[in-house]
Amino acid sequence: MFRIETSNKFEKKYKKLLKKNIFLKPKILGAMAKISEDPKYPSLKSHQVDHSVYGKVWSSWVHDDLRVLWKYEGEKIVILLLDIGDHDEVY
Repeated sequence: MFRIETSNKFEKKYKKLLKKNIFLKPKILGAMAKISEDPKYPSLKSHQVDHSVYGKVWSSWVHDDLRVLWKYEGEKIVILLLDIGDHDEVY
């Protein structure tokens, strides 16, 4: 099991998303739990991307067009959630 940490950017965007649509909360928390248990869980559709700001990071599906970007930190015991938003926004 991985420990999940979040970046400031992730926290801000997460709160903004929930203000727009509170029904996303269980979807996001569910995806975070799956990432914590098994980052490559099939329904997450996790894959590596080369991001212009973050470099090589992982992208996982949350709901509809919603994605979360994350990376392994340290000795691969921590996953840092970097960003969340729709496909075009996070890429």
